[in-house]
Amino acid sequence: MPGADHVGQIDSVTVKWKLSVAMSSSEVKNLNAPMVTMILTTTEENGTSSSRCIEMTVAEFEDLHAKMQDVKTQMDNAKLL
Repeated sequence: MPGADHVGQIDSVTVKWKLSVAMSSSEVKNLNAPMVTMILTTTEENGTSSSRCIEMTVAEFEDLHAKMQDVKTQMDNAKLL
């Protein structure tokens, strides 16, 4: 992955997402499964941008959301110490 060994100071993160339906795949002819696609774009202080596309099922998205809520709670609690 280009830049994987470089960690810069992140200035901003943009999240774009969409909900779609996967009609079929190479393994399943009639899939009809809802999918969430997220595009995360980070911009470093020097202006360099990097984007990553993540596709997941709704269940995986709900799991990610729950984990992010846990992280937020832990960060909020850390501020109180």
